Amino acid sequence: MKKILIPLLLVAISVIGIASYALWMVELPNTMVFNSSGKSTVEEVNEILSAPDSWERGLLWSSKIRRVSEIKPGRYPLEQGTTPWDAIAQLRQGDNHVLLIRTDETRTLLGFTEQLSTELAYTAEQYLKAFIARANGDSTINEKTMAVATTYLFADTYDFRFTDSPQAIAQRFYLIHQEFWNDERRKKAEKIGLTLKEVYILASMVKGEAKHFDEAATIAGLYLNRLRAPMKMQCDATVAFANEQSAGNRVSKEEVKVQSPYNTYEVDGLPPGPIFITEKKYIDAVLNYKEHKYIYMCAKDDGSGRHWFTNDSREHINNANRYHRYLDRMNIKE
Repeated sequence: MKKILIPLLLVAISVIGIASYALWMVELPNTMVFNSSGKSTVEEVNEILSAPDSWERGLLWSSKIRRVSEIKPGRYPLEQGTTPWDAIAQLRQGDNHVLLIRTDETRTLLGFTEQLSTELAYTAEQYLKAFIARANGDSTINEKTMAVATTYLFADTYDFRFTDSPQAIAQRFYLIHQEFWNDERRKKAEKIGLTLKEVYILASMVKGEAKHFDEAATIAGLYLNRLRAPMKMQCDATVAFANEQSAGNRVSKEEVKVQSPYNTYEVDGLPPGPIFITEKKYIDAVLNYKEHKYIYMCAKDDGSGRHWFTNDSREHINNANRYHRYLDRMNIKE
């Protein structure tokens, strides 16, 4: 009897040892991330991760013991050193991670949707079509529909989950847009004589020119004066956008000549779309613009980023000359 029990006991000890090793001692050699927009089996998790065979076997055994048959959609970062047993515990809980993403890491809706696609479950095109469809009632992608859809975004940090659908995200921003544009703001836009889209476009221009927010309402009033004159807007920030230059860069004399509907040195009125995804405060700066007679502004000659404002052309020329002398002193080329 002892001769039979001892080998059986040794086999049992061996099995327990192998199982214990596979479940609790084998570790991921490096950090891996499992992403899925739909339900997955443990076998599919192993296939995507391509972890060592011993770890994959341990994951399968752990799933049997813990009675885990499928993994909920989500993004699951599995850190280096994670055992199969701990991995199954994490996968069984589901994805509870919240991702914080800013809408204005890039200047455009297209850039934002590309950013979403790198962090969340769907493609940039799916997000783009959802935004366009919610704002326009049609998912056709072109410059006009993208411009409208951009005005439904406000520059800020928002929380997302990996599996948030494009339609749900678009609906969320639509509701934020509707809440912001209350009756009071709509009446102010109507009084100014601009559509909601035009207010947003002008706000994006003000954002591009106002290095200090306390000048925003003054700059907004200046551009409204130009619109009413009428005279060209001559906004450097729109020229930078037309030339695909970074925001805040000085524009050259050659860049001002670029053929683009966004070059407000060449075209009349507002550009066809926003040049930034814009904060709410710049929209309010337009709606609550300062009334004055200024139609000219020029950067001050102290490097502060502030401006001189005037409605006198000679004074403006003098201000511009002072500023160019400053550039010469600082050896800054235009």
